[in-house]
Amino acid sequence: MADIDLSLDRSDMLGWLADYPRQLRELYPAGHRAGREAARARAGSDRPFSAVLVLGTGGGSAAAAYVALSLTRRRLTVPFDVCQGYDPPLYASAADRPPGTGGTSGRRDQARAGSVLVVAVSHSGDTEETLSAYDTLRGGAADPAVVAVTGGGRLAREAAREGHPVVALPTGMQARAAFPGILAALLGVLDGAGLTAGAGDFRAEVEEAAALLADLARDWGPEAPDPPPLALARETADRLLVVYGGAGPTEGVARRWKNQLAENGKTLAHWYTVPEAHHDEVVGFDAPADLRERLHVCLLRDDAAESPKMRRRLDVTRRLLSGRVAGVTEVEALGRSPLARALSLCLYGDYLSCYVALLRGIDPTPVSVILELKKVMAGG
Repeated sequence: MADIDLSLDRSDMLGWLADYPRQLRELYPAGHRAGREAARARAGSDRPFSAVLVLGTGGGSAAAAYVALSLTRRRLTVPFDVCQGYDPPLYASAADRPPGTGGTSGRRDQARAGSVLVVAVSHSGDTEETLSAYDTLRGGAADPAVVAVTGGGRLAREAAREGHPVVALPTGMQARAAFPGILAALLGVLDGAGLTAGAGDFRAEVEEAAALLADLARDWGPEAPDPPPLALARETADRLLVVYGGAGPTEGVARRWKNQLAENGKTLAHWYTVPEAHHDEVVGFDAPADLRERLHVCLLRDDAAESPKMRRRLDVTRRLLSGRVAGVTEVEALGRSPLARALSLCLYGDYLSCYVALLRGIDPTPVSVILELKKVMAGG
């Protein structure tokens, strides 16, 4: 740690990374209760929910939603969608759906839209895009079931006033540090609403993940003698990191790495997925040598989730890119359950992003550009 000045971490972002276990254990049951309450409100329906729509944006809310999506892809029997902007999809709001759209009556359209479970996520409770989408859905004829996952603000006030279940997020931290709590709450909502009943819920996985992450925080944190994320940070702090996921939940995790390297590391990163990269992006590695020598590729591996075909694709990717870029690193998931393995990779990326900032002499916490953008938008 001789090359890192830990005093730069003035808001203790590294300390918040050790909060994963507490957030998982507290927010999963809170989400479960909220999901159960939302399902009870739809009691008597032949099919309480026909889809799940998460409203949320940023490195906390949307990042957690995409990891939840990748974790539940083989568990949910209804579609799962994420809206990061102002306008929710048409299927969730009958207000904008012309009668008879898609060959059905307006009444059937309204019933279908009304059976959507909407989970509005905003750490502050005042995220402009999320509130806009939330207002659009509330103003529609569909009246979808809503669960709010928030630390306060207008979202908490209005959801409570309208009788929607509210999952209270921990405050006093950056939204991106609440990522494990948001993810746990989302998985709890899905379990509580009965949408994962056929495949088993996440209760046991939450406990395993919490125990594992407590150990990893000791092994990877600033008190450890030579944490692996710091070693990778030393290799990549002055390069553009290209992060590839593919098997199991690693697609969502790769997105989270990009978010964290931007907000904590104050640097650009790129993420993509395999096998999609094999149909277009790999050709880009024939770029000029002076560009490629600034790239470092990181492959997120989850041996338990990799089919033989996916394993071969990732192996081929490593061999293909070795020698074409500055370096190729594989980071292996740890743990037994899919949730534990996904979160081990997330925590690795969190530490990596903080160490990149500190190696560059930067405090990981401030996000002055985001605050300036919010100020400009608030001023019209």
